[in-house]
Amino acid sequence: MPFSQPLASIIPTLKQRHFHEFTPLENVYLAAIIVGCSDKEIAAGLEVVVPGTVRRHLAIIETKVLGPVALPSSRRLLHTWTLLQERCCTRHVLQLGVF
Repeated sequence: MPFSQPLASIIPTLKQRHFHEFTPLENVYLAAIIVGCSDKEIAAGLEVVVPGTVRRHLAIIETKVLGPVALPSSRRLLHTWTLLQERCCTRHVLQLGVF
């Protein structure tokens, strides 16, 4: 389900939400969405058989990050959260080279 609420209205919630327990593979997924990779591109870069696997992994990450603050799973929100947390939770993500 797409997130329809104005992004500006939930920025404070995203800034306050901290989560540090990403696996190395989850960090790569986050880095890939930051640079705008599609599911197909991520699948090819990680040599995953189908883009559905990528969607499943991203849904798990979205639930870990957004679920505890009652926000729906959304790539847009995860992308925004990753950028907002660049000095804390995702500082290593933003330093990764993707594929």
